Amino acid sequence: MAFFSVKNLFILLVQKRFLSTSNGLSSSPLLSSSSIAAEYLINSCGLSSKSALSISQKLNLDDNNLQKVKSVVEFLKSNGFYDNHIAKMAGKRPRILLNKVEKTLKPKMDLFVRNGFTCTHIIDLFTSNPNLLFRSLGDEIEPTLEFLKETLESSDEVIRAMKRLLRHRVCVKETMKSNVDFLIKQGVSAGNVSKMVLSYPNVFTRKHAEFVLNFNAVKDMGIHPDECGFTYALTVMLHMNECTLSRKIELFKSLGWTHDDIVFMFKRSPFCFAYSEVKIRNTVAYFVNTIKVEREFFIAHPELLSYSVDRMHKRYKIVKVLESKKLLKWNNQVAWTISMPDKYFIDNFVVKYEKNVPGLLEMYNGSGKADRNALTI
Repeated sequence: MAFFSVKNLFILLVQKRFLSTSNGLSSSPLLSSSSIAAEYLINSCGLSSKSALSISQKLNLDDNNLQKVKSVVEFLKSNGFYDNHIAKMAGKRPRILLNKVEKTLKPKMDLFVRNGFTCTHIIDLFTSNPNLLFRSLGDEIEPTLEFLKETLESSDEVIRAMKRLLRHRVCVKETMKSNVDFLIKQGVSAGNVSKMVLSYPNVFTRKHAEFVLNFNAVKDMGIHPDECGFTYALTVMLHMNECTLSRKIELFKSLGWTHDDIVFMFKRSPFCFAYSEVKIRNTVAYFVNTIKVEREFFIAHPELLSYSVDRMHKRYKIVKVLESKKLLKWNNQVAWTISMPDKYFIDNFVVKYEKNVPGLLEMYNGSGKADRNALTI
């Protein structure tokens, strides 16, 4: 009895609060129904009191549609969904609880079961992307599933791609397939296309004319379709509109890059264009102003843009201490030193010299915050 009173205390208090309104009304059927529905959601799905009441009021749950909720919950549980799965889905899209089991839920579940997907796969897909339950089975889900099965190698890969892809409405036959076929005809290997579909499926939903335009732009920069880096370059290009691309180009020019430098850098490391303008400016500033790296060296190693300034500064301080103790010659090995894995750096630049420089490990494990005064150019 004590357990029941604690678990339902919130609902009882809220119900009492609304039944005793200041305008003299003795009861509110809507709020009473909502609190009864909320109590069911708490007991059956493990929802918090606050979430349960909010959902029941948003859906205007009464005795009639509460039966729909019960049938949905029972169906999901019979298919392996636990309380936390249902609570997560309902929290994202409350109207899932009003879906029709036989017309909407069951056919979609059955489709994945027929295609060999495990219970774990199905639960993972629907809980991470509950919008899937509102997509058309025949027009969107089924053709997307068929397409991905043809393009990717395993059920795990198909689920990963679908979780990303079906957040948006897609007409696979008119978009993705035509774009994939185009890449293969242009000399991109099937393996590289599959990797691109798996990692960035949404870029294939672009209109075919736009897709071809970006393809040609990358090709005109001197990157050949049979190079493994071509798909990365195309992915970055498709994620930028013309205005964003122009801003990035102007930013690099303001930092001293020529047009040829920018093209070379993009060919070598396309994702350098994917970073924010603030990150690009701050990273370049730190390398040029603090570590004193020549711009030419930076242009030849654009992957340096991916590194955290705080991480760089932490390592730079260690190297400078070792240099001051005549234990190490810097020799401008910035990229090699900063890009190495943490364990390798600790073993070769920290632990190795701990006896010579006591406290070196504590220094490395400190905050390592970069000098923000250096972050201007």
